[in-house]
Amino acid sequence: FRSLTVSAVHRDTTKLAFKQQADRLRITLLQPVPAGMAFSLNIEYAGEPADGLIIRKNKYGRRAFFCDNWPNRARNWLPSVDHPSDKASVAWEITAPATYSVVANGRLVRSRDNPDGSRTHFFREDAPMPTYCMVFGAAPFDRLNRGEFDGTPLSFWVFPPDMVDARHDFARTGDMLRYFESRFGDFPYAKLALVQSATRYGGMENAGAIFFSERSLGTPANIEGTAAHEIVHQWFGDWITPLDWQHLWLSEGFATYFGNQFFEYADGEAAFRERMQALRRRYFSADSALIAEPVVGEIPENLLQLLNANNYTRGAWILHMLRNLLGENAFWQGIRRYCSEFAGQNAATADFQKVMEQAAGEPLDWFFRQWLYRGGIPELEISPNWQAASHTLVLRIRQVQSGPVMRLPLELRIAAKDTLQKTVWLQQREQEFSFILQSQPERIEPDPEVKLLARKIVDGFEEIETK
Repeated sequence: FRSLTVSAVHRDTTKLAFKQQADRLRITLLQPVPAGMAFSLNIEYAGEPADGLIIRKNKYGRRAFFCDNWPNRARNWLPSVDHPSDKASVAWEITAPATYSVVANGRLVRSRDNPDGSRTHFFREDAPMPTYCMVFGAAPFDRLNRGEFDGTPLSFWVFPPDMVDARHDFARTGDMLRYFESRFGDFPYAKLALVQSATRYGGMENAGAIFFSERSLGTPANIEGTAAHEIVHQWFGDWITPLDWQHLWLSEGFATYFGNQFFEYADGEAAFRERMQALRRRYFSADSALIAEPVVGEIPENLLQLLNANNYTRGAWILHMLRNLLGENAFWQGIRRYCSEFAGQNAATADFQKVMEQAAGEPLDWFFRQWLYRGGIPELEISPNWQAASHTLVLRIRQVQSGPVMRLPLELRIAAKDTLQKTVWLQQREQEFSFILQSQPERIEPDPEVKLLARKIVDGFEEIETK
C-alpha cells in the first residue's frame, strides 16, 4: 500500500497496531492466525492517490473518477496483495454526487439516496478476479442497456457526445459474447459493461466492466477489434489468470488470437487470414533483440515492458500454429478442457501444455520449448531445381536463422498445370524434397494458408513474406 495515509486498522472491534513502510502496510495481529483461516480487517485511510485511482476532468471538461490498476497500481489506493496470484470476489459501496452515474464490477444490488444530495451504490461480484481487475468508474455517463445475451446483461457507459460512435463500434459485442461462450463456456461474471474511461491503455479487461480509452470513441477509428480482444480477456486473464507475470502470454496472446478468431467466425476465413498476416508482418518489424528473447523468461523490473510483441503477437501465433498442428477437434477440445479445469484459478504455461498434450494424445514439449522457452524465429531459404528430363522438382530448404534448428511443418503450394499442395516436415539445417510434376512449375508458394510464423524466401521464384 502506498501514497495514502492509514488512520486505523481494526479486526472486528479490536484496534490493531500497524506501520506503513516501503510501500507496505504491516499489521500486527494480537495472536497468530492458523493457516487457511479467513478473517476480516477494516482499514481506514484517506488522501489523494498518486496513481491507480485517476481523478481528473474527462475530454469534455467534466470531472470523473476511474480505477486503472494494471499491472500493480491498485496498491496506490487499495490495500491488497497486488499480484495476479491473489484473486478474490468484490463488494463495493460507493458514495458519489447524485449527478454522477457509477459503474463497478458485479451486479448493482441497490442504491440509496442520502440527505446531503449524494447517492450510495452497492455492487457485488462473487466470481474471483485478480486485483488489477477490481474497478469502479463515476462520471456523467449516458447508459445504454443492450439486453441480455444468454443471461448476461450487456450495457454501454459512454460520455453523451460519443454514444453514436459506441453504438456503431460495439454493435457486434452481443454476437461476440455468444460466440466466445460457445467456445470457452459460460460468461464468468454477473454482467458485461463497456465503459468509456480514463484508462491509459486502449482497452482494459476489468472483470465484467471493460474500460476503453476515452479518446478511442468519437473518432473515425473503429475499435471493434479492441472490444473483441477485451471480451476474450474475461475468460483469459480475469477468470483464468496467469500465475505470475512471466506467463502473461496466457492472457494477452489468448486475447489477441481469439479476438481475431471471432472475425473468422463472423466474417469468413479470408478476413481472419488477413488479420493473421498483419500480425505476422508486425512481429517481423519488432525489435530484433525482443524477438531473440523467450516468451516465458525473466520478469522485468518494469512490468510495463511485458506489453510487448512476444506476449501479444507471438503468443497469438503460437496458438494458431498449435491449432494447425493438432487439428480443429483436438485443439478446441483442449481449449475447452483448459477453461474447465482452471476455472476461477491461476495457471502457468506448464498447466496449459499438459492440458493440450492430453487433447493431442502425444507429448508437445518440443513445440512449447522452441516457441515459448527459446527466442528467435525460423528463416527459410527455398531453392528450387527443375529437372525437365525426369519431370522432377527438387526443393532444397535451408534453415538460415542464427539460432538452433527448429521442427516445423511447412505447407507448400506448387503452381503448375497440376498444382500440388503438400506439407513437409523440417527438422534439419538443410533438407531436400522431390516432387514429380507434369510440367515445369510457375510459382512456389510456401505457407499459402498462413499457418507458420517464419520468414520465407524462394530463390529463383517470387519472394514471399520476407518483411
